[in-house]
Amino acid sequence: MESSSVPSSIQDSSKGVLITVHAKPNSKNDSIIEIDDECVNLSITAPPKDGKANGNICEFLAETLGIKKRQVEIAKGGKSKNKVAIINADTGLTAEEVYELLKEEI
Repeated sequence: MESSSVPSSIQDSSKGVLITVHAKPNSKNDSIIEIDDECVNLSITAPPKDGKANGNICEFLAETLGIKKRQVEIAKGGKSKNKVAIINADTGLTAEEVYELLKEEI
């Protein structure tokens, strides 16, 4: 089995898995554009208004990872395009598993 190197934009922590996200709101569809060491680049359909894009990011990540929306939260950058999302530890997911699931969506 080939071992994948998890980029530093996806990290294990005591709270769960931290994902550094760069969001592009008002896009045509919800998708992952690219994953690199700096961030996971996401296109999000929702506008960056009244927390709609943040909710859209949580919903998209939850759906992609096969978990509940309440298990994903925005920890930093609520009003910025650059954010840190936390995949709660109660999901049991590791950074490597999150990376593999996100890679499948590119």
